[in-house]
Amino acid sequence: MFLKIKTIFGITLILFIFNSILISQEDGDGQLWNTNRIGIKLSTNWKIELEEEFRFGSQASDMYYHHTDGYLAYKLIEWFEVGASYRQIFELKNENWQREDRPHLNGTFKWNWLGVKFKDRSRFEYRIRAGKDSVWRYRNKFTVPFPISWTKFHISPFLCDEIFYEFNKTEITRNRLYSGVALSLSEKINVKIFYLWQSSKKVDDWIDYNVFGLYLSFK
Repeated sequence: MFLKIKTIFGITLILFIFNSILISQEDGDGQLWNTNRIGIKLSTNWKIELEEEFRFGSQASDMYYHHTDGYLAYKLIEWFEVGASYRQIFELKNENWQREDRPHLNGTFKWNWLGVKFKDRSRFEYRIRAGKDSVWRYRNKFTVPFPISWTKFHISPFLCDEIFYEFNKTEITRNRLYSGVALSLSEKINVKIFYLWQSSKKVDDWIDYNVFGLYLSFK
């Protein structure tokens, strides 16, 4: 029974990646995103994380975005974690680097069903932007890691979907679909390699972006 479930998940992943490749040919900029995170466990339930992210646009040739993020989290119960974070962002727009400060609150549900460890994270963020009104935004990221592990590096495929809802516009303005693999180089170093298809609403049009991502996590 469990082997059949793994097979179904494997076929689903192959179809999803194939569909993602087809979608990626439509339009939008090709980008490279690199995220590096260090996690420190303070106690059984408390942890802190520090993160830096760099994004390269114009077909991955020019850096246009950088953020630094500090995160403090507490595990209330086995299947629910809450956390608070502060993110500072610099983004290149019209040849000028613009700053945004973004405190946010997170709540993450985790559960296991038929060997699949689902994760559902809700985030409420307050965007403090230079020269613009400060606004609230809600993000929901749903992650499905496949119950498959290959080689001594524990290579495991995963899928994610994340929506962005802007309260001032009362609508969803962005969606991100991820497909990739997670692996462990050692007990202290984890890696995620993924393809991301982002669709963002610009006025009345939806613009697609195709992203190759590399995520490094150090414990």
